[in-house]
Formats: sequence, structure tokens, C-alpha cells
Amino acid sequence: RIVTVLEGESLINDATSLIAYRAATAAALGVMSFSVLSSTLEFLVIGLGGVVVGVLVGAILTGLLRRTGDPKLEIAVTLIAPATAYILAERFGLSGVLATVVAGFITGRRAARVLSPDARLLGSGAWQILLWGINAIVFMSIGLQLPAILDGLSATPPDELLRYAVLISLTVIVARFVWVFPATYLPRFLSRETRERDPYPSSRQVLIVSWAGMRGVVSLAAALALTPDFPHRPLILYLTFCVIVATLVGQGLTLPWLIHVLGVTATGDGLEAEESHARQIAVEAGLRRLEELREEYPTHLPLIDQIQEDLEHELTHVAPGEDVTLDEAQQEALDHRAIRVAVLVVQREAVIQLRDDGVINDETLRRIELELDLEAVRTGS
Repeated sequence: RIVTVLEGESLINDATSLIAYRAATAAALGVMSFSVLSSTLEFLVIGLGGVVVGVLVGAILTGLLRRTGDPKLEIAVTLIAPATAYILAERFGLSGVLATVVAGFITGRRAARVLSPDARLLGSGAWQILLWGINAIVFMSIGLQLPAILDGLSATPPDELLRYAVLISLTVIVARFVWVFPATYLPRFLSRETRERDPYPSSRQVLIVSWAGMRGVVSLAAALALTPDFPHRPLILYLTFCVIVATLVGQGLTLPWLIHVLGVTATGDGLEAEESHARQIAVEAGLRRLEELREEYPTHLPLIDQIQEDLEHELTHVAPGEDVTLDEAQQEALDHRAIRVAVLVVQREAVIQLRDDGVINDETLRRIELELDLEAVRTGS
């Protein structure tokens, strides 16, 4: 539950804070006059408009992916889509960040049905490399700019810069506590329906959520986006860097210790039961379909019998009887995985050796290797 809250709020908080940031920078540069009413209305228009654009882009994107049969093209579409959603929303003066988040949420929700297995397998690696590259570039940018930033602050005494850094970092950390605790308990206190549907969480959980307010690449990117003539830009970049160090390093390194001290543990049994139930339903659905396939493919009964035997064997492990303990079932699952791994390793090595000996070419190797990789992913090997 804690992880879900943190992941969900990171999407919404990043988007809404960047909208507020945009209005604040415009007011600071004199592009627009600031008033609570006009800023609130602009915030709503920009935010809701971005959501609408995101819904449209997400619907169009999933429609295209549903009709695409080439995994490489599917991955290319998913890589282009975020920029498309962002640029389209910004073109109309709306929130590109919210548009991208909503489009990504819709696409991710439907990916299990619209993406091919090959695209999911290849796309996972492509996105991991892309995200790693984006984070690396942003942090490298601040590293390259840091000497120039410090030169721009040479007129400010070092002790004053240190005091600013400590005060701003503490303000960021304390402000999150001031917000999270009331935002957690006040709605439940005021609404009986909310309280019954979602009871009060433990204060230990709320404390962890409050402490897990690390700042990172989004804050850094927002600061770097300030124009060179923006008032006090070097100081803003310096303070942003200090807040990231204080929260990402300070709070990040102490978070495991805090979780241990508070005694908060993962609800592993519930997750295992949920996974076992899902696997049991999937296997039972497969067995029902096999009975229908017997009539559709009467000449392939041996293959159907073999698949049925495999599914029935799997069913005994995803829904163990009273005489089989959970530990025994887990151990048997580990043994089965070890057997699959050993077989797949030998198969892969044999094919690679054929390529090395000149018996097959690289294209043949890649086709067979892809099948083995898919089998490894399918079986969790």
C-alpha cells in the first residue's frame, strides 16, 4: 500500500507542481500579473486541458498499437508517444506533463492487450535504457554547470549559502510532514463513508510516506529549464542541488533504517495468496479451453493431452492441498525453475555453438534465441 501511494502521488504531484511552477515563473518574469483567482482558474484550465489531451492521445495510441503487428514499430510508437502528448498539449498552452502522464497511464493499463509479447519483452529493455539515459543526462548537466553556478554565487558568503541550503532543505522536509498527516487523517475524520471504506492507516505508515519525500530528476529538470536571465537563477540551481542531496541521499539512505525501526514489513502472505489465486484461475481457464479444442482439432489429441497434463500438474502447485505446506510448494517451484533454467542454458549454448562453428548464421541464432528468451520469461526462469 505504501509503495502504491508513493508511486501514484509521484505522478500527480510532479504534474501539478510543474503547472504551479509554470505560473510562478511567468509571474516572476512579469509575463502575467499574479492573483489568487486568475492563477487558480489558469491552473484548472491548464490541468484539465492536459488531462483531456492525454486521454485523446492514449486512446489513439492504443488503437494504433492494436493494429500494429511489428514489435519494433510498436516500441517506436511507445517511445514517440510521450513527446507527442507533451508537445501537443503545450502547443495549446495546456499541461504537457499531465497529458503525458494520462496518456502513459491509459497505454500502460491497456498494454497487456494491445502490445504483442515480443514488444513487451523488447520494450522493457528499451525503456529501462532510455530512462537511465535521461536521468544520467540531467544529473550530468547539473554537474557540468555547477562550477559556473558557484562562480555566479561568489559574491555571497559561503556561510550564508550554507545557511540557505539548510533552511530550504529543512523547510521542504518539514512541509511534507505538515501536509501528509492532515491529508491522511482529516478526510477520514470528516467523512464517515471514507472512514468505513478506507479506515485510518497506521501512523507508522504515514510517517514512512512523509519521510519518503525525496526530490530528484524532476526538480532538477525544472530548475535547469529556467532561462539564463531569470532572477537569481544560479542561487535557485544551487538550492535545488542542495535539496536533492539532502533528501535523496540523506532521507534515501536512512529510509531502510526507519522502516526497520518502525517494524513495518511487506504483506508477503497476501501477495502470495493473490498470485496463487490468479495462477489457479488462469490454469483452470486453460483446461476449459482445451476441452473445446478437442472438438476443433481432433487430429492433434496427443498434443492436447500433453498440454492438459502439464496444466493439471501446475494446478497441483498453484492450489496445493492440505497435505502440502507452503514451504514444500515453494521448494518444488524452485526445483522446477532450476530444471527449466538448466535446460534453457544448454539449449542456448548449443545454438550459440552452432553459430560459432558456422553451421547457422546470426539471423537463425537470433530467431531461436528470441524463442528461448520468451520461454525463459514465460516460465520465470
